Amino acid sequence: MSRRRGRGKRINPVIYFFVIAIIVGLDQILKNLVEHKFLLHESMPVIKNVLHITYVRNTGILFGLLKGYNSIFIIVEIIVIFWLIIYIFYLRQNLYRSFCLTLIFSGAIGNLLDRLLHGYIIDFIDFRIWPVFNLSDSVITIGLILLSVGLFKDILKNKS
Repeated sequence: MSRRRGRGKRINPVIYFFVIAIIVGLDQILKNLVEHKFLLHESMPVIKNVLHITYVRNTGILFGLLKGYNSIFIIVEIIVIFWLIIYIFYLRQNLYRSFCLTLIFSGAIGNLLDRLLHGYIIDFIDFRIWPVFNLSDSVITIGLILLSVGLFKDILKNKS
């Protein structure tokens, strides 16, 4: 009996929606709190010289690059989100890969909502040695790292 690689039983979509709702909801709550409790560029130390809450508006992408192209980023994010919907919900994936893509999807939704509602992304997590970012950026990054590790492991497994 042969097994098809990368295929697994489908997971109930309610689980995906639950994870997405929690991440996007928490992201939007935190961004809303920062926007309403801080002045633009105001910073408050959580752990002095290590972690600060700093209110920044980002009209660009990664690290504030390419500022001023909000309309293009909205279109790109919508395309990525539709691709992820198809990949997560309609193609059978293993649980690990689906989880990684759900994290990426959740972060993309959180940042897209900012672009649509405000015209910029609200960033607030400031480690002082790294550009300011937000929860959506974090879950996208975690999802991409985990996905890369999983794909790398699959490549190594298939080589042996």
